[in-house]
Amino acid sequence: IGLLTTVFLFTAVYSTAKNSASMKTSAYPPDHLKETAVWLKENSQPGEIVFHTAWDSFPPLFFWNQKNYYINGADPIFQYAFNKELYWKNHFIALGGKPYTCGYPATLQETSEDLYTVLSRDFSASYVIVELDRNSGLNQNLAKDSHFQKVFQTEKEVIYKLTLSL
Repeated sequence: IGLLTTVFLFTAVYSTAKNSASMKTSAYPPDHLKETAVWLKENSQPGEIVFHTAWDSFPPLFFWNQKNYYINGADPIFQYAFNKELYWKNHFIALGGKPYTCGYPATLQETSEDLYTVLSRDFSASYVIVELDRNSGLNQNLAKDSHFQKVFQTEKEVIYKLTLSL
């Protein structure tokens, strides 16, 4: 019984320490996206649509702000099943390397559309949240486009408001 107890205690302590270390390096802090979501809650209209690229950002955004609607609140497979073109457009926006997107697996010049057109027409977005560690290319593209006005920024996120077409 002594050996079994020792093995159990070692396993419990080791497992707890390993899990704790993993959570510190991989998990989001409890206030992840809080400032961004609260800013939207205080500065947007009820029901306005917020585009963000990562579906795992939906829970903290929605937790802190239920006033808005969010694009990418479910696993992308559901978007693909619903509308393949929207899925591919979102996919290329999330990659963030180009100032355009496309509704097909291969981005071709003749099928590409600018970000503003797709975000405003296809996603009906009023705002775009960019998480800088995930989408620095998207941030650069939106910052250069006069259709997007930077309205809020933290150390890790930026919010752009879509402006009227010029």
